[in-house]
Amino acid sequence: MLSPYDQVRILEEEEKKRLAAEALANANRPVKKGPPKKEDITKKIELQGIVSGEDGNKAIVNGDLVGVGELILGKVKIVRITQAGVVFDYQGKKFTKSVSQD
Repeated sequence: MLSPYDQVRILEEEEKKRLAAEALANANRPVKKGPPKKEDITKKIELQGIVSGEDGNKAIVNGDLVGVGELILGKVKIVRITQAGVVFDYQGKKFTKSVSQD
């Protein structure tokens, strides 16, 4: 017959072995990776203003004066410039930035 102390010691050793086996099993399990996160390009574009001129509207985007058809960040095309804002195209998806009325 085992003493209560021996019983507790045996249970503790069994628990240590169980935890070690579980850790080993988890270490060998492949890590699931989700799809790569898509870049939110809209956060990288800041519309600071719209300028009207004889040759149409221009926009001040990220500190540069740009017109329709030009690229921002080398990959975002300006589709339309109105007095209210600018329509951009990135990878076939259009989005609009409006002039803030601060």
